[in-house]
Amino acid sequence: MPSEATPIGVGIIGPARSVHYIRERLSIRREFVSVATHATGGEHWNSSERDDGLACPSPFDVIRHHRGGLIYFSGPVPEQWVATAIEAKKHVVLESPPAISSAELRSLAEFAIANEVVATLHQPRYWSEDFLCARHVVQNNMTGRLLRIRLAIHEHLIPGETFSRGVLCDIGFHSLDQLFLLLDDEPCSVSFRPFPRSGESTYDGFLAVIDFVGGASAMIELQTRSLLSLRTGWLLEGTNGAYRSGRYYSKTKDGEIVDEPVTKPNISDDPFFDALFAVLRREEVIGSTLQELSHSARVMKLIDQLERSVR
Repeated sequence: MPSEATPIGVGIIGPARSVHYIRERLSIRREFVSVATHATGGEHWNSSERDDGLACPSPFDVIRHHRGGLIYFSGPVPEQWVATAIEAKKHVVLESPPAISSAELRSLAEFAIANEVVATLHQPRYWSEDFLCARHVVQNNMTGRLLRIRLAIHEHLIPGETFSRGVLCDIGFHSLDQLFLLLDDEPCSVSFRPFPRSGESTYDGFLAVIDFVGGASAMIELQTRSLLSLRTGWLLEGTNGAYRSGRYYSKTKDGEIVDEPVTKPNISDDPFFDALFAVLRREEVIGSTLQELSHSARVMKLIDQLERSVR
């Protein structure tokens, strides 16, 4: 178990820019220290970094580094690299959304449990104010049994911005990830309507409708070429109350609808690494804030179901 006096050594594997960014974040923390790096894609380090002795010629050199207790995989990486790290008894962090299939994620999750290491996804959207408030309402059973869940995002993408795996996987993943934390239920039917560009096979947005075994329904709409600049945030309606934009709605015995603010949870400047360190020290259990890769596997499985529904 890591101690506060001994920082956890982190090996970083990914594109050079991402490696730089993660190293900068770790440099201002006392609990973690970068010990080895490998830049993918044939990128090279400058001379000062080579002199540091941190740059490794292959990802497996990073994984084998004797001081590394955690491997941070930035960007798309092969499943084999992750499995090798887990087999070496190293904790593993993947970036969101993962470039690994649902079946591979589930297999890696089981492999991590068998090897008694933490394998999780870096999902920064877990700490957005709206999601934290919505999850607080659900976790405290303020809505009762959830019946309807809605989310709409109408924005215009930045010039030059592209989605290599499509809008659903690259952007929709985050909303579906949060959805499963608001409603822990299995989908029984899905409907997916992509909004394609004129004359092209790619699409700029979608409407996803998901019905769950327990009777709840979810509707998520995403537009990346809209002039509306609108984000509804999570809209939740249940048997006992509702949630919207940081406020909880309920009905009194005489039929009056009242609303009150949801207490905004306090978070640090870097909540992911705080939560990760707490899990590694066993102050928190995996699943309270950070999720196992099996959770990400559920999200990828739902994405597959949505895409198959229009084929």
